[in-house]
Amino acid sequence: VSTQSTGEQCPSLFKPYKPTLLWGWSGHVQTAVLGKMGRSVNPVLPTVRRSFKSAQDGATVYYDTFDPPFTRPTATIIIVPGINNTSEKLYVKTFVRSCLAAGFRAVCLNHLGSLEGYPITSPRIFGYGHTEELSQLVDIVQERYPSSPKILTGFSMGGNIVTKYLGEKPERQNGFVGVISVCQGYDIRKNSGYLLSWDGLARVYNWAMTIDALKATMYRHNKVLGEHYDMRRVSSTTCIQDFDACVMSKMYGYKTVEEMYEDWSCINCLDKISIPMITVNAVDDPIIPPMCADLAIRLACQNEKVLHIQTQCGGHLGFYNGGILIPNGLSWMDTSVMECCSAILALSKHQMNEDDEGAIVPKLSESDS
Repeated sequence: VSTQSTGEQCPSLFKPYKPTLLWGWSGHVQTAVLGKMGRSVNPVLPTVRRSFKSAQDGATVYYDTFDPPFTRPTATIIIVPGINNTSEKLYVKTFVRSCLAAGFRAVCLNHLGSLEGYPITSPRIFGYGHTEELSQLVDIVQERYPSSPKILTGFSMGGNIVTKYLGEKPERQNGFVGVISVCQGYDIRKNSGYLLSWDGLARVYNWAMTIDALKATMYRHNKVLGEHYDMRRVSSTTCIQDFDACVMSKMYGYKTVEEMYEDWSCINCLDKISIPMITVNAVDDPIIPPMCADLAIRLACQNEKVLHIQTQCGGHLGFYNGGILIPNGLSWMDTSVMECCSAILALSKHQMNEDDEGAIVPKLSESDS
């Protein structure tokens, strides 16, 4: 049984994806709506348990745990959101709601410096491919829920982080039954070059992410970061690449931005992931162009444990579903990714049953009886 055959257990993959009628056919509009409005509903979730763990450099890593009400969790989904995102983002909350409805526990990593009202405790914020915070979270989850099947799920930047985490040290895969990556770019250096162009207004999105995700985080933690970085130069940056040259590369000890991008990209270790992996991208994603997903497509063609899902519409993490003007509360992403989680768990149980049936039971000798 291959990962690709698990797609047969995902009804959403065999039905036409119908974006919101009046505007859902545009990747630009879907992406803009997600960035400014989030989802059409703000789900009420059970009381969150917010915990923290101190890193070696003094940074404080916050993570949130959500348990399904009135039932024992059948699996644990570890969620790594997109750039400068936390469990408080609406697209994360609707996905958490889907996890809980399926009977799964959800544990969400909140990126360093991204939580409002939580000051950083070291001069460091999130990194696009830095896996230390995820590694600490996984250690906690493995210790706290040792018998629970676990699936890693990453969105956008989080997709790069979860796949790099598993690929750079393959022994880490032993603790998981599968991994799902949604709307990531796989090769940061290649994606960076695209974001400097004007193709598909990529340069506009580059500027917007610099302002809303990177510079906003620096300003929010100016009291700590202002002592280590030239905030006047930070305020003059207009693209991610300039910001990374004056902040990120120095923050993480790289000589050049190119060296950092090379080291942080999951492209170097994606083929080392041997557990079931599902990747999802949209053709009309204005931030991640189709050429960036070529690696995932090739890998799916060569490896039966890899399934690549590509839609014509959806934008960047939008995937708004149904409706004429106002979309349904659940996006296509929420539904399909949750179905993929269930399929991976079913595949894992099937393989465990096969292993049990194939095990050789030793016969008792007279001395043992």
